[in-house]
Amino acid sequence: MRKILIIAAAFLICASLLPTYARAIDLSGGNGQLVVELAYDGAPVVNFPLRITLIATARYDSNADAIVYDMVNGFTLPQGKVLGMNMDAATNRDLAASLNRQTNGAATQLTGSTDQNGEATFNNLEAGMYLLAQRNGGSADFRMAPSLVPVPYADTDGDWSNLVDAVVARTKLEPKTPPPTETTPPGTTTPPEETPSPPPESPETPTPTPPSTPSPPDTPPPPTPTPPPDRPNLVPDGDGYIEMDDTGVPRGHWDQNPDGDWIFTEYPPLADLPQTGVLRWPIPVLSASGAVLVVLGIYINRKGKKSWEE
Repeated sequence: MRKILIIAAAFLICASLLPTYARAIDLSGGNGQLVVELAYDGAPVVNFPLRITLIATARYDSNADAIVYDMVNGFTLPQGKVLGMNMDAATNRDLAASLNRQTNGAATQLTGSTDQNGEATFNNLEAGMYLLAQRNGGSADFRMAPSLVPVPYADTDGDWSNLVDAVVARTKLEPKTPPPTETTPPGTTTPPEETPSPPPESPETPTPTPPSTPSPPDTPPPPTPTPPPDRPNLVPDGDGYIEMDDTGVPRGHWDQNPDGDWIFTEYPPLADLPQTGVLRWPIPVLSASGAVLVVLGIYINRKGKKSWEE
């Protein structure tokens, strides 16, 4: 019984100390690579101007056995928000839009454009979180929403053995103009529809003609709303327009009142997300339990020896 208690206590103490002796992850190499691939309807998009900005550096926290990010270059997160290697798409989109508004000339940026294969490569990157965005308003035909890309990257939280320095980012593009509608090719004509022959006429029975009633006056069709003056980046939306900023993020909605005046309604700010953390309370609990069992085993051992001597 005493041996079982001692073995159990030693096991609990070792289990509680495992996070303290977690493996060391070296993120100081500066050998990261980010490859951006852009395509639309399966065809590569060439000469699309891009920029990446380092917003946070990455480091390995051995106590938490996790990779954490420290904000740099003056960037800040909204209250309650945290950066993570495997954020969901909605969180990534909202944080990227917020951080993109903070981009300025003082921040360290790398620029490039896609080649004939629709790819742009950025080399010798230090470990961290990067903001990927379009440059100079995108291209003449496409726009791209900003996104966050971690370098290096592991597809599973907690399994840092799968970290890769070469990261491939595939970002969705949106056309600046809607696709053209199908039209009839020139030189072709649509055959006329066949009109059925009327049935043979039968003698008509004269009927009295009712008195005619005046037809109501024609109601003119409602006027087509004209867009608000001097407002760029407007996208039609029903009876109004959505105003986009230079990065492709919606700012608000324009609606026209009965008097013909345009009213702008700004979209609300991003909602806060709860902050995640690391579960640490089992460490002191397991350590204390192991210590109690060790003391109990020593006490039982001494008491047994004393009883044997008597």
